[in-house]
Amino acid sequence: MKITAIETIRLQGPEYPEILHPAWAPGSVWTRFSSSLIKVETDEGIVGWGGAYPADLARVNEVIAPMLIGKDPFLLEQHARIFRNAGGAWGTEIALWDIIGKALGQPLFRLWGAYRDRVPW
Repeated sequence: MKITAIETIRLQGPEYPEILHPAWAPGSVWTRFSSSLIKVETDEGIVGWGGAYPADLARVNEVIAPMLIGKDPFLLEQHARIFRNAGGAWGTEIALWDIIGKALGQPLFRLWGAYRDRVPW
């Protein structure tokens, strides 16, 4: 299996009725919610999805995508170096894990050890 395409999709919600000063981002001012998706396609037709900060999109498009296209999505240990050197954009790794789970027909909790199959209550 090989990665054939990586697409970034920017999402924007409607403007807030009032300016937001989120406690989790001191000093920032938000006028609307923004987020992004990363779509990774393979030559076997499996598509993986990951989330990203809008600021990560340039890194994904300019640095990460050219280095991953044509590579095996299962080689995460090798790809981690690309993410670190690009300064993040780990949503691409999430998309690769999505591909791996779909290719193997297994949920990720099982691939990661299956210690629990539900959230403790």
